Amino acid sequence: PLFRSEIELSCRCIFFLLRIHHGQIVASKSLLLTMDSLRQQTRKRVHETKDMIGFNIAGLKFLQRKMEEANVTFFDEAIETQKKKKKKKRNLSLKAKW
Repeated sequence: PLFRSEIELSCRCIFFLLRIHHGQIVASKSLLLTMDSLRQQTRKRVHETKDMIGFNIAGLKFLQRKMEEANVTFFDEAIETQKKKKKKKRNLSLKAKW
């Protein structure tokens, strides 16, 4: 199976070639049949990849919710919490000096 980057590159190449050779493709019936087959296959692969990405995103969101329910903090959240604590300490020490 093609991966997302391969599908994206393939589609870009197809669109580039279509733009360049549009006149010759439209003039030839055999190329039109080939292009129709290519279009169907490309749509199928793009749809499969889109479904896979959507499924993966849904799975990641599910895991995130489960981790949040278990009070597991993510790395970014832990850093933000530490920064807030340091800022509060700094503010309290400045107020104490005045």
